[in-house]
Amino acid sequence: MEKLFEITEKYNYGDYVELNKFHMFNSKKSKLSIIFIYLAILLLILMSFYIKDYTYLVIALVFAVVYPVMTIVTIKSVSKKAYETNKVTRNIEQNLVFYNDYFEVINEIGNTKIYYDKLYKIGESKNLFLFFIAYNQAFIVKKDALEDEQKFKDFIESKK
Repeated sequence: MEKLFEITEKYNYGDYVELNKFHMFNSKKSKLSIIFIYLAILLLILMSFYIKDYTYLVIALVFAVVYPVMTIVTIKSVSKKAYETNKVTRNIEQNLVFYNDYFEVINEIGNTKIYYDKLYKIGESKNLFLFFIAYNQAFIVKKDALEDEQKFKDFIESKK
């Protein structure tokens, strides 16, 4: 088979943070949780005006500020733990070779061939393309490692 794209890169902590942010804000469960929490905050605000006890308003506003901060802290904590405990990909140079029907991941540990139709999901964040092999496991392609990002994006879109 003809090589279509070839990328060589190492993953870093920032890549893990971006992967986890993508996962957090693009899963149905997370979106529903965020909607539920902000509806509860809105309900507290309305309730405080209705019963004229502004304690609930203060609680709602504090929670509206604390929740996003805690979400980011949690994402960074999870990312740090994943990065530090992943001895397979941390500080190992990955060579990803893309073909029409599959891509290969080649590194010092071994080679893996992954067919696009077997992927759990293909995603895109601000700086990464993400190839999920399971709900919470993905191979990363950094956009800045690509010679022609748009060409790669068009190719990947055809595989979804």
